[in-house]
Amino acid sequence: KKENINLIITSPFLRCKEAAEMTRVTLGLDKSCVVEDERLVEFKKGPGFEGKHWEDYWGLFSSTKERFEKSPDGGENLNDLNRRAGEFLYDIESKYTGKNILIVTHQGVISSMHMVAEGGDRASFIEAKENKTYTFGFADFRKLDFVPLPHNEDYEVDLHKPYIDEVVLIDKEGK
Repeated sequence: KKENINLIITSPFLRCKEAAEMTRVTLGLDKSCVVEDERLVEFKKGPGFEGKHWEDYWGLFSSTKERFEKSPDGGENLNDLNRRAGEFLYDIESKYTGKNILIVTHQGVISSMHMVAEGGDRASFIEAKENKTYTFGFADFRKLDFVPLPHNEDYEVDLHKPYIDEVVLIDKEGK
């Protein structure tokens, strides 16, 4: 309540929608203040891994770097997940300017959001995964401050053309 949340965006998965609804009621928000977004679904391991343990999935890869590049049939890799999370962040930043947003999603998605928001590159993304920098507990709350940065199509910070063309610099006088 102290964060003055005025919008909740949730994964369409039932457990997330239920958490979003309980939170909406607790905060006294109107039903229109809850929005579902498909980009917030869990990490897509692929149909061959439905109901299987994460260890089975991780066994496909020889390194964390490979998890960013290699995808199982019908699944996504960590780079795909970062793109999905980055697209979501940049989209809501422009669509909901000035809103305090609670995002109800899954471990992998929120980890990718933090990596993208931090403005790293592939090497820093790999390091964050290996060090479990953005590991969250069940029903964990974290603040995610986000400032749009020039980035490439993989949401890695990129200070070269054409990515910096949209950057506007403002001096102390507001010019």
